[in-house]
Amino acid sequence: MVNSSIVVAGVLAMVSLASAVQPATWSHSTEADFTAGKLDRTVVTSLGEVLLARAAEALLEPREDVGMISAVAVDPRGRLYVAAAPGAKIYRLEKKKLVEFTKLPGVLVRYLAFENGTLIAGTCGKEAGLYRIDAKGKVEPLWTDKEVTYVWSVAAGPRGSYYVATGAKGKVYHVQPSGKASVIYDSDDENILSLAIGPTGLLYAGTGENGLIVEIEPARKTGRVLYDAPEAEISAMVVAPDGVIYAGTSDSTKAGATGEVPSQQEKGAPEGATRPGPPTQPAGKAKPPEEDQEKKPTTAPKLGEKPEAESPATAPVQPAAEAARPVATQPEPTTEPSAEETGEVPPEGLTQQLPAAPGQGPDQQKPQPRQVVATPPRPGPPVRPPRPTGAPRWRSWA
Repeated sequence: MVNSSIVVAGVLAMVSLASAVQPATWSHSTEADFTAGKLDRTVVTSLGEVLLARAAEALLEPREDVGMISAVAVDPRGRLYVAAAPGAKIYRLEKKKLVEFTKLPGVLVRYLAFENGTLIAGTCGKEAGLYRIDAKGKVEPLWTDKEVTYVWSVAAGPRGSYYVATGAKGKVYHVQPSGKASVIYDSDDENILSLAIGPTGLLYAGTGENGLIVEIEPARKTGRVLYDAPEAEISAMVVAPDGVIYAGTSDSTKAGATGEVPSQQEKGAPEGATRPGPPTQPAGKAKPPEEDQEKKPTTAPKLGEKPEAESPATAPVQPAAEAARPVATQPEPTTEPSAEETGEVPPEGLTQQLPAAPGQGPDQQKPQPRQVVATPPRPGPPVRPPRPTGAPRWRSWA
């Protein structure tokens, strides 16, 4: 009997401990949710997915004089060249240190590649264009154009030529090895940001305002839109050997890694322009007219004046013109002028005549107190309520 009691007590204790454990749940759905943690050989995608990362090695430490790395290229010997800003400088990596190789005109190098042992660079800013750079760092201009402010992308063409995507006129140039160039496509967008050549020789361009992918026939200098992306920019593009086009898009209105949407200035509004302020009272919280009327201060009547009688709740609202009239302060007369004396004819339905008292004629009838007949409100202009009187007479009701 004792043993069975101990067994039962043990079972109850186990059940009690098990029921006290409550599961905890954490939900991570965006890249910003993982910023507080530490990643160990993993990466987080913009969709909030945690994946195994490739092995990465830092080649150099950050430098104060290098604000950004805008392009990289590798020469036939395997040496790395880096285009950095500001200053449109090109560095060569030697023993994990950046050694300045040469400097180009302009403010930014957007394209850097080796063609037959010669380094080709595309620049933005003043004297934007294509430049040749030999092994000793000597710079020679290949092509420039006064209408070109930005060289965004370059693709190698046939027989040593180049296709150049430019801004801010939105044109694609075909530059020959001699430096002679011709426009093969003129876009309605201000910038052509990316270029890629297909296996059949067709050229594909990505625009920077409307997010279009355009197929260009260089020989005929014609183009047609293949795709209109929901985003504003086609920032990168490559064509696979089977002809499939892969494009990367960007949109500054989308949330970044922190999950916050960057603020933007309204289109067409100059910087510093004033904008309408917020309403002084939130919508849906406006006070009803009854509350405002209750809180209005009341004025006590002066000595010798009669206090104004409150009108019935269903009395019609006075017109604005009549409401502005001053209130009479002298006592009202006991008798009112008749319609014959005033020349006014009462509207139909606004007068009533009380029957004479027994034994009295119309002339002997005593004046009756005025009465107000409340009528329910109805659409249209306010209607004067009827006022029963002892004789056919009428007075305006305000």
